[in-house]
Amino acid sequence: MANIQGRLHDGLRAVHERFGSAVKLHIIDRRGTLDAVLLHGWRHLPILESEGTYEGIKRKLAENLERDYRSGDIKEDAYEQAIGKAPRDFP
Repeated sequence: MANIQGRLHDGLRAVHERFGSAVKLHIIDRRGTLDAVLLHGWRHLPILESEGTYEGIKRKLAENLERDYRSGDIKEDAYEQAIGKAPRDFP
């Protein structure tokens, strides 16, 4: 997830450089609000970059995972899968 989110703006920038206005960009902005805002146009691409770098997003995801595991919101099997361990019953 961190890889996808953290590098999305770079991939989309490459699409725009290659295809220009032949490809339209629409972003649903849900930052800091319950109401989604639909944005149209490549000028809004920096919004995706503002979501953070790969490293920052990965750190936040790991922090949330640890918090949810310690609080009992997720079970041990789900936690282990999220940190990359193979399922216990995997042959």
